[in-house]
Amino acid sequence: MKTKSSTSEMIQQLCAAAIEDLTQIKTIEIEEPPAWWISKLGIASAYLNSLRDYAMYNSEKDEDDYEEEDKESSYTPQNSSVGISMLPPSARL
Repeated sequence: MKTKSSTSEMIQQLCAAAIEDLTQIKTIEIEEPPAWWISKLGIASAYLNSLRDYAMYNSEKDEDDYEEEDKESSYTPQNSSVGISMLPPSARL
């Protein structure tokens, strides 16, 4: 079972890796990137946006709510009070 501390550390590491990748992408000059590349960047942006929204929503919850959610085996719209509105657009297809 993961603790809140180890989960927070993992989130910090993943965010740092994403920031590093995005920083490198921003500095590379691509004259005309292919459509699939732009599409992947758009999807990644939508996922990051939905992660931020979800994190902001959950930051308002009590500490007790975190422990209850940690006991759930997986996230699905059916067992969540957040519902489908917090899923990224690609997951709603």
